[in-house]
Amino acid sequence: MKVLLYALIGLISFAACLALVLAATGNLNQETLSRLMGGEAALPAGTEAEPVTPADELGSLADRLKQKEAELLAREDALDQREAQLNERETNLQQLIAQMETLKADIDTTIENREKERTVRLEAIAVRMGAMKADKASQVLKELADENPEHAARVFNLIQTEEAAKILDALDPSDATRILRELKRLDS
Repeated sequence: MKVLLYALIGLISFAACLALVLAATGNLNQETLSRLMGGEAALPAGTEAEPVTPADELGSLADRLKQKEAELLAREDALDQREAQLNERETNLQQLIAQMETLKADIDTTIENREKERTVRLEAIAVRMGAMKADKASQVLKELADENPEHAARVFNLIQTEEAAKILDALDPSDATRILRELKRLDS
């Protein structure tokens, strides 16, 4: 008798666990219960069950596979087109980068050439000023400093040391200070 009681308790526990799992997953309905009890799923009132043959199931499955295949082919074509566009854009971008690098090199060369030309002009001015008398050279340097202090400092820096000392001595102290400050600023 005890064995029968234990078997009955085990069966009831199993049924309760099964019902809880079905309820937790949302599958606890009349159709599921009838399938568990060995019957067929209950149909709504007024409908008749149509027999489903394996051929029908395979046909619908084949149709769905063909439809999926067509969708995948369409997506593949779209991706191929997008890839071709990206490759074209990448090529265009590389060409633009090459053009920009060429332009940058041209600009750098132009800047370098202008800087060389400027240095040559400043050296020529410095040589001429070094050949002048100190009073006359100090007047020219003062006027140059009034127009462009940086140029005056650069020219002064290029004059030979002896001539530069004479010119600096002939300059007004405020003008000499201004030129030396600009020279210091350029050196830092």
